[in-house]
Amino acid sequence: MLSYSPDSDSCLDAAPRVGDRVTGLRPPTDEALRRPALQVTLFDRHLREDVARLFQLMDRLGTSALAAPQAGLDLAIAAVSCHGVRVAVVNPVLYDVVAGVNISWETCLSAPGRWLVARATGVVVTGRDERGRRRHLAVDGLPARCLQHAVDHVRGRLPVDRAITSSRPPSKSS
Repeated sequence: MLSYSPDSDSCLDAAPRVGDRVTGLRPPTDEALRRPALQVTLFDRHLREDVARLFQLMDRLGTSALAAPQAGLDLAIAAVSCHGVRVAVVNPVLYDVVAGVNISWETCLSAPGRWLVARATGVVVTGRDERGRRRHLAVDGLPARCLQHAVDHVRGRLPVDRAITSSRPPSKSS
């Protein structure tokens, strides 16, 4: 398993450098969106600032889910803010709760268009918060869908990878 610590010289080719913090979105064509994110090993002030910036970017963009790789930081952080659930999970591990499957349209900041995606109606996620404390969260409904979407990004997956069908925006020539 890859991991990143600012004090480590390992994984330097894949790890963000000093100054490569959360500032905006990666373009949809960025190949980094297709790579699994690095596991976080150092829970410090910089990580807490990155999580705060993720939420600021989410709020500014009006989105309900965002993963650090989408925001230019190759770390395993999934953030969700919808239906009263506002949480960031570091190094998330997702477990489907077999309560059912919901098929619904999703949009994505990293993949233009709309994607019809089947998701578990309820999930449990474990990981850490931005201070390194263990986190265990069970959610259902829209927060579960948003969390699954964000964790997919942490794993290097896009909605197109799970899509049953898509509805692409019209081309600029039409």
